[in-house]
Amino acid sequence: KSEPMRLIDPTWTSKLTWDFGVMFVVLVDSLVLPFQLAFKNQSPTDGFDEFWFALTTTLFFTDIIFTFNTAIEIEDDGSNSDTLITDRKIIAKTYIWGWFWIDFISTIPWARMVQALAGAGSSAQAAKLLKVMKFLRLIRLMRMLRMAKLRAIWERVEDEMGSVLLVQSVALFRILMMVIAICHWNACLWWMIGCQESLITDMLPDTVSEAFQASPHWTTTYRSIGPQTEPFRWVDKPTEEAYVFCFYWTLGVMRTMPAEVSPVNLPERIFVLIFMFFALSAFAISVASLTQAFFKISERNKSFTDELFAVRMQLKKLQVDKVTRRHVKDYLTHMFDRRRINAKETNLMNSLPAILKDAVQRARQRMHLNKLTSVLEELSPEMKEELCGIAQFCDVLPGDLLCTAGDESTAAWVLCAGKLQAKNAAGENVTLTHPLDHVVDEHCLFSAEPTRSQFTMTAFTVSEILKIDKQKFIGMLGQENDMLARRRVATGPFTPAYKKSATAEVDANADSASAAAAAISAG
Repeated sequence: KSEPMRLIDPTWTSKLTWDFGVMFVVLVDSLVLPFQLAFKNQSPTDGFDEFWFALTTTLFFTDIIFTFNTAIEIEDDGSNSDTLITDRKIIAKTYIWGWFWIDFISTIPWARMVQALAGAGSSAQAAKLLKVMKFLRLIRLMRMLRMAKLRAIWERVEDEMGSVLLVQSVALFRILMMVIAICHWNACLWWMIGCQESLITDMLPDTVSEAFQASPHWTTTYRSIGPQTEPFRWVDKPTEEAYVFCFYWTLGVMRTMPAEVSPVNLPERIFVLIFMFFALSAFAISVASLTQAFFKISERNKSFTDELFAVRMQLKKLQVDKVTRRHVKDYLTHMFDRRRINAKETNLMNSLPAILKDAVQRARQRMHLNKLTSVLEELSPEMKEELCGIAQFCDVLPGDLLCTAGDESTAAWVLCAGKLQAKNAAGENVTLTHPLDHVVDEHCLFSAEPTRSQFTMTAFTVSEILKIDKQKFIGMLGQENDMLARRRVATGPFTPAYKKSATAEVDANADSASAAAAAISAG
């Protein structure tokens, strides 16, 4: 059974915001959790630890409940309007066979439960449970597996972004955050390996753990900054200072080997050797990715600037006058801003079949035709699509005339980009308020009788406008009225979607069509 009113629509913006918020907490948890396991292994929990534990546990349990109550989106070609699975059994089965067990196991506070049981049992049972608790602490690392969901959610976020510059800036930020995450995780591992007692020693057998603790470690080796300073051990330093040093040391290893600290036992040397092989590749890839992401941000602007400079030099060589040169520059800049030149999507869009090109063009037209509020509210959905067919995009240069005050209006104009200038019949400049500054001569579409333009409208800058020819619009309405007249004869009275009579001529055509249809019916 379908229960759309009781389920969460996965396409809602609020659902996307929730998923993005949960994934942000997962990312922060992937940084907080290793820090707690490494630098707070032997320390009692503080206020932040308790707050973060309560927040993440509550949030992840809530997310599990939401997932059981969220419809499943079906991937199709977009032609089907009903693309959601709302059967609760299918939703539950899909989630259980998918991410449920990872979400559930990583959310249950196993260590807290075992700790509570250890405190209530005998001393022997408590010792066994505390040893089990050391193993269960590793289960918390399963929370980091939730990051695998980031790709799907991030794709949805990118779809909502309307700026290429924003997407490229976020890509640069992602690379920087990945480098920071690598340094953070390795800093935590490097500290755990250097400590005599850590999560690693808790997992080792007793004999191996005792031998490891008896060996020298980089954290317990005394060091001195200079001849006049007292020796110190990193294990005695504050947690904040120790973490900053481990982070700095990791970043140094990714480039060279820092001289401040070197491994002093075999496990430390093996770890550093493995990490240096990894860091060599990671650092090279990160630098290349950062460079590429940075240049992508300004790549299009730089390419256009170089080409425009070549055009300006050519115009100067041809001794073109300054006004024409300025118009050429402004027009090319307008084309660039409207992403009609030097745009990466142009080649791909041109390769689309005609039917998809038409669909994209109509979507672009509808975005601007929505400004014709008085006209659209009287049109049926079918006629709105027909309106897209007669509307045409035009580019106008500064000074180009759209209409003259007192002259007959031949078309309605919708400003898509740029700026227009209005003057009254006396030739005085007029400041128009929205929506009059975006829609010109809309009133001419309401009647086939001649109508006059109220203002003289010219282009103040290079502008893109959408033209709706009056005669084509009236002809479109005449076809609809003819169709409605035939429908009234066949099925009885019918109320047209366009309630305002466009013209006396159209009404006459409709009446003649009705009379002809009635005569045929009588015959």
